[in-house]
Amino acid sequence: MASPAPESPTSVAKLRVPAELSQLALIFEFCIKFADAHQIGEDKRFALEVCLEEIVTNVMKYAYPPGTIGPVEISLTLEADTLQIQVLDEGAPFDPTSAPEVDTTLPLEQRPIGGLGLHMVRKMMDAVHYRREGERNLLTMISKVA
Repeated sequence: MASPAPESPTSVAKLRVPAELSQLALIFEFCIKFADAHQIGEDKRFALEVCLEEIVTNVMKYAYPPGTIGPVEISLTLEADTLQIQVLDEGAPFDPTSAPEVDTTLPLEQRPIGGLGLHMVRKMMDAVHYRREGERNLLTMISKVA
């Protein structure tokens, strides 16, 4: 009788920084180290970086009142072939999953400004979920990496 295959260990990495654009380089370094350590392929690495930049930049620009800098926390979890990316902030409630889909069939001059970043996140990730936990926003993006 064959023994069951060992379960893949779960790997978690967290980074908490001030929600300032100057922190983007540190965030990218954090992502690259995680991707390298877990041999995440170039296509998934690109999706991770693009989606994380979009969400984190939105937090940095819009989550906190002008002149206020709050925290943003990023959590990367890899379990088996699933990468879970969580972005947590303590800013104003905002559910990006409720934003309307962008009509990409319209000519550029007829499209409203904004929304393309969230459109890319929706297309590049397998799932995107939002919930409000007390005074915090938690956005979870999920991608298969196998």
